[in-house]
Amino acid sequence: MDQLSVGAVCLYPEGQGPESSPSHVFWSYGAHNLSGQYNRHWIIHNQYGGAHAKLCNGYNGTGTCHHDMAPGTGWSTDFTPVNSVVLYLP
Repeated sequence: MDQLSVGAVCLYPEGQGPESSPSHVFWSYGAHNLSGQYNRHWIIHNQYGGAHAKLCNGYNGTGTCHHDMAPGTGWSTDFTPVNSVVLYLP
């Protein structure tokens, strides 16, 4: 994990894992819109303090949201239908 990504939710480039540098780093609560993210990407939740993250198929955190991510979790998933990442307190 890149030291600069501690305390953030990180999205990695297509086909690359967490050992690489993230392509997107999300620090703040709220919706973060994506564009041009297709196929499988790793997303890692490095935040602390109880924050969660979810992936939504609409922009601005709308539409169907899934993958409730607690701190310290991450996985590889298909980002083709994902248009936003939302950071929030449950």
